[in-house]
Amino acid sequence: MKKFISMSACFAVAMLLASEAQANNTELLANTSFESALEEDTSPTTTWGGFSGYGIFPTLDTTAPLSGASHLALTMGGVGGSFQGVQQAENGIITGEDYTFSFSARTADMTDFGLNAEFRIEWLDSMGGFVGGQFDNNAAIVADDTYSVYSQTHSAPAGATQARVVIAVQTFGSPGTNGTLYIDDASLTGPKAIPEPAAGLVALALVGFVARRRR
Repeated sequence: MKKFISMSACFAVAMLLASEAQANNTELLANTSFESALEEDTSPTTTWGGFSGYGIFPTLDTTAPLSGASHLALTMGGVGGSFQGVQQAENGIITGEDYTFSFSARTADMTDFGLNAEFRIEWLDSMGGFVGGQFDNNAAIVADDTYSVYSQTHSAPAGATQARVVIAVQTFGSPGTNGTLYIDDASLTGPKAIPEPAAGLVALALVGFVARRRR
């Protein structure tokens, strides 16, 4: 009996530790292939939110997507000194763990489009403030007319509880830039903390299990 109780205790500890985070490479984003509508001017956790510096927001487009029925289209339309993009936030980030943000991108004419496209992971604390600089992880997108994969991996810094991924185009310093950047099959992978109530329920279930077996 003592041996069984000891094994049960070890099992309970292991389960509680496992409840602190899900397995690595868990998909943390929603609407990864841009099949459902975007929200405007927000940073939601249930889909992508669009933002714009000149009132024309990102759209979904059906021009030869990489997968599914549609993909994201970011179009500057000759407006200088402005920007457009999408972002999505994910809570439950675990400090010190690695997170990988990736997607595929293409554009029909890089000459017209220019090089003003970028992506990044932003780290935020529980109050919504930036941990580090907002643009610390900014990287360029240099696309052509064939879909290519873009990716970056970073460890969540101390104090971060939320990761926000951003894809944007901008015309700062390039007035009159035209072109559309197409995005498809986005992903953010890494471990996610399980809320404390869930861990408590696991513990209670295990206590009940051990008690029943002892009787």
